[in-house]
Amino acid sequence: MAKNYTLSLSHEYQVSPEKVYEKIQDGTIFKLAGCDDLLHEFAVDAPVAMFFNDRGQIFGTYKEIVKNKKVVLDWNVTGFDKPEELNTRLEITLSPKEKNKTSLSLTNSEIKNEASYEAKKKAWEEILDDLEKEF
Repeated sequence: MAKNYTLSLSHEYQVSPEKVYEKIQDGTIFKLAGCDDLLHEFAVDAPVAMFFNDRGQIFGTYKEIVKNKKVVLDWNVTGFDKPEELNTRLEITLSPKEKNKTSLSLTNSEIKNEASYEAKKKAWEEILDDLEKEF
């Protein structure tokens, strides 16, 4: 059986969970990936897709949405000169901290190979850092 990888990251923001949730709900967190086009409908069983011209595509479906707390998607990547990466799971959890702060925890599981894990790690670290500039 092939080994699967799980990426776990966290980042703290100096705003409430509601403010961070808004940036997921409005698609900002996905736009920060640098896509050329974004298809985004924020609802359970609705699609999200990021198109990177002449490079690749990242797409999925919302599986669970708990307002101001958690978002779960199935997550797929094609292109980018890497093996196709289908049926991974992306979970973003928001936890309130003291004085109007939020801890965001991101878990991307069922990653099929180390190269994809490393690419996702680099991308998500940049996105979570860039998200801070949105507040």
